[in-house]
Amino acid sequence: MPEMDGCETISAIRPTPRSAGLPIVALTAEAMPGDREKAIARGANDHVPGPVDVDRLLTVACALLDPEGTEEEV
Repeated sequence: MPEMDGCETISAIRPTPRSAGLPIVALTAEAMPGDREKAIARGANDHVPGPVDVDRLLTVACALLDPEGTEEEV
């Protein structure tokens, strides 16, 4: 993003009352030491390093959207 990086964006989103509880998953292009800790410290709920593993991303998203695992299988 040209004006803000992801962590700056998270920091801007979190104080906004309407989106304070919005689940945020930080994605990085390449896994670098400290990326996860930095994203979590800024307010991300989780972090998925790149190259992104789609199964891992979906697992994280499902856990955030249904934390108690109560969704019924069809």
